[in-house]
Amino acid sequence: MAVIDCGPMATPARLAANRKNAILSTGPRSPEGKAIACQNARTHGLLSRQVLLPDEDADYLAAVRQQLHAQLAPVGALETLLADEMVAAAWRLRRVHCV
Repeated sequence: MAVIDCGPMATPARLAANRKNAILSTGPRSPEGKAIACQNARTHGLLSRQVLLPDEDADYLAAVRQQLHAQLAPVGALETLLADEMVAAAWRLRRVHCV
């Protein structure tokens, strides 16, 4: 088995500097900062847990929901739940065209 040389090991001074920097690098602390940071990896939002993303129009989503409910006329909790799942799926698929 061959040994791969990865270069010199970190010096004690470099290790100490890394530990000192790590203390300051704690990430966001406030709820607002955490809410912003959790969107850092978002590219298209197709698989997002949230139906409505921060940069989307809540009124337009409500209008889409109202139109779909008017067409489907769900009766009862189960049909309403299924209609809302359809709204969420349609809303997420709409994002694909924006990418």
